[in-house]
Amino acid sequence: MTMTNNSPNAAPSTPSASPKAAWSRWYEKDQDLLKWVSSLKRMPQWAMEAYCQSTVDYTKGTYEEAPPTTPTLERGSSKHVGLIKSMRRKRWYDQNPYTYKAFNALFLMEDTKRRKLAQALLATGPLMDAYLDALVTQQQDPNRKQFSHLLNQWLNHGEDEALNALMNEPLPCTATLEEQPTAVETQA
Repeated sequence: MTMTNNSPNAAPSTPSASPKAAWSRWYEKDQDLLKWVSSLKRMPQWAMEAYCQSTVDYTKGTYEEAPPTTPTLERGSSKHVGLIKSMRRKRWYDQNPYTYKAFNALFLMEDTKRRKLAQALLATGPLMDAYLDALVTQQQDPNRKQFSHLLNQWLNHGEDEALNALMNEPLPCTATLEEQPTAVETQA
C-alpha cells in the first residue's frame, strides 16, 4: 500500500530548482576576464605580479565617470559593497598587494574597457614565451619589473613594438628598473 500526502501544505515530491546566475564573482561575468584570472592563478609569482602591476599602470585614468578619489557611495551600491569586501582581505586576490590593487582597479573600470583590457591581457601569451626564451639566451633569471615593462609596452603600444623591443634590445638592466618604485609599491 502506497501512501501519498495530498494536503495542500505538503512539500512537492521533486525539489524545484531556484534560478541562479551562471556566475557568482564579479569577474566571472566576462569570459575573457575569467580566463585571464584562471591563468593568473597558475602563473609563477613574478609573472602574476608583473601582470597585476601592468594592469594597475594601464587602468590609471580609465575609471568610470568617477575618478578614483570619488567616495565609494557615489559610485553606486555594488561598487561600494565590493570595495568594502576588498578591505576585509578575505578573497584570494586580496592577500597579495599586487593582485589586490589590480583587482580593485579592474572592478572600478567601465565594463567595455575592462573587457578590452582582458582581451589584451589574454593575447600576451606570445610575449611571455618570447621573454622566457630571451632569458635563456641572455642567461638571466625572470624579473617582475622587466616583464612588467614589456607588458606595459604591449598594452600601450601594441604587440609588434613589444616583441621588437624584446628581440632587438637587451633586456633592461634590473638595477635601472628597480630604482623606480611601481604604483603598487608606492600605494601599498
